[in-house]
Amino acid sequence: MGILRKKLKRAYIRIVTAKGSPQQVAAGLALGVFLGMAVPWGLQIAAAVIGATILNIARVPAVIGVNVTNPVTIWFLYPFAWGIGEWILRPFVGSTQPPIWDKMEYTWGAFFSFAGGVLLRMTIGGVLLGIVFAVVTYCLALRGLIRFREMVRQRREARRLARLAAQAPADITPPAPPTKKHPASPPREATTRS
Repeated sequence: MGILRKKLKRAYIRIVTAKGSPQQVAAGLALGVFLGMAVPWGLQIAAAVIGATILNIARVPAVIGVNVTNPVTIWFLYPFAWGIGEWILRPFVGSTQPPIWDKMEYTWGAFFSFAGGVLLRMTIGGVLLGIVFAVVTYCLALRGLIRFREMVRQRREARRLARLAAQAPADITPPAPPTKKHPASPPREATTRS
């Protein structure tokens, strides 16, 4: 469990410290999650790097996002994606349930016909799952990144003010921390009577 925790912490640090705006980083992570669900294993990282480069979003979170499908999760996600694709395509092309093995025709044509049907169903199910997972990932990542970066900004500002307070003479008070500015009415002009 310690190794998994270290890897997750490293991935988290790479995501929150990735270069780019929170929108670019969240979009990179969402793209990676989408490609992790929709693209077959082995092509995901290349697709994530190319897609993130074309879309001008963060590449490192995109590569981290494709790891949503890994040797542990594929046993759950791939059958689920296949089931969704099967449910969608069954009314149009029928089922791809494997034939009974003793009656199966052992030819390359039969194999490719069966494998193509499974791949088509997994791709359709993976794309649909990928869209849902990507939208959820983008929303959660954007919210988390904005909060994290605001927290870091506040800590840096507090440290800066603490350094100023330590350097300032005792009779001078340090400036107050910045507050959210609300639009105010314009200042009134002073009228002078002669």
